[in-house]
Amino acid sequence: MTDSPQTDLMPRDGEAWATGKLVAPDLAKFLAALEQLEAALMEQPDTPPLYPSTSSDIQEHLDTINNELAPIFTYERVIEQAIQRAERNGEDSAEISFLFDRLSRVFGHLSELSLEHKPTRIHTAFNPDTISFISARPAIAAMRAMMAGNTHWQRPEGQQPYYADRDGVMVYAQEGADFNPLALDAAWQRVLSLDDSKVNTFLICLGKWLVDTAGGARGLTKTRVHVADILSFRGLKKEPHGGYKRTQKEEAKQDILALNSIWVRSVEKVFIGRGKSENRAIDSRLLEVAIESNPDLFGGFEPFAFRIAPGDWAAHYLGEHNRQIATLLRPVMRYDPAKQRLAMRIGIYLATQWRIRAKTENYEQPWSVATLLNGAFVELPTANLDRFRQQFEQALDRLQSDNVISGWEYVKDTQLPVRKWFGHWLEWGVKITPVEAAIENYADIPQRRREAIGRGKRAAKAAASRKASA
Repeated sequence: MTDSPQTDLMPRDGEAWATGKLVAPDLAKFLAALEQLEAALMEQPDTPPLYPSTSSDIQEHLDTINNELAPIFTYERVIEQAIQRAERNGEDSAEISFLFDRLSRVFGHLSELSLEHKPTRIHTAFNPDTISFISARPAIAAMRAMMAGNTHWQRPEGQQPYYADRDGVMVYAQEGADFNPLALDAAWQRVLSLDDSKVNTFLICLGKWLVDTAGGARGLTKTRVHVADILSFRGLKKEPHGGYKRTQKEEAKQDILALNSIWVRSVEKVFIGRGKSENRAIDSRLLEVAIESNPDLFGGFEPFAFRIAPGDWAAHYLGEHNRQIATLLRPVMRYDPAKQRLAMRIGIYLATQWRIRAKTENYEQPWSVATLLNGAFVELPTANLDRFRQQFEQALDRLQSDNVISGWEYVKDTQLPVRKWFGHWLEWGVKITPVEAAIENYADIPQRRREAIGRGKRAAKAAASRKASA
């Protein structure tokens, strides 16, 4: 049998897999190690196999495995451990089938599996037609900060890098509790990694959290998110064996970890008793993240799921009288954050605007082109103006073809001049009509607004009556 190549994943005492001297307390660790070694092999495609494939080699390999492991290498034990591991990782049926196929190549007696051995509980990826998100100032400011690029961030000496949003919210990056040069440099590296992909991940995580917690009715409790939830909602295709690419999973994982390093500071009205309130600054993480991991064979930990919840900033916007929840259609989250960024940003902005306009039901009031671009946080170009206008119109066409909006048209009084037309174009109006689903999502807002106005009038009348009687 060929000697296995030495890699960083080998046991620390130098015993190679080829010797069969594998030390592990249960099969779950063996499977985890097998996956890690396969990953190492993918990075070194010219190296020999890390485990045998022929029946004689399999027998030789199993015969030399540590005697303490021998009793658990039974058919039933392999199935049990494989199913438990697959469920912990949130794998779907295709990925579990692939796992069984791989095991069958390692253990010859697993070549035929009956349906009764399949898991009874399989993780279903998060994939609804719409998602909700908290459309409050801290969340909007954080998304603008992620879209802005590092040139809009400040990096003062000895302090965290920060982004001062136009709505008065400060967004900053922080790694750990210290402010030493290494921690500040790590925070800046997080800033450099921010982009529309992080916005996409943030919205999907918020949507999953709102579904699992009944719209925040259970408080800021955490819920579980797998990277497969992120990738599935984005509409990414799986590999032929049924799973996502390892690089895709790693990118989604890094997106979630980056969100855990972003903090928001906003001013909120805090009631202090006897009908009095004060404005106070509230600092909290944008997204609270805990990592669920499995110990691997070599003393490390392999993350496979995240427990997430919005930071304390969200509690203020989940109450009955200050609830700010917007609905986003799934196609917007399936736009490529790099290639279809304009359509994605406009789609997110419109989702927040439909909720605002639901109060007065003035859905078809035109925006100016400049207002729409500014609201969607799209920077105006200084060159290639014709191409930019074409991209803007193509983005609206894409939103219409994907049923995110039902239609759009310019509202204009004059034609554009041949030269110096860009400023005139920015003043044109754009009338955008929402789809029926967007209107239906906010059908109860006008009624809530009328009730709120009624409560306000009654309170004012009662206060005037008390004043008169005094």
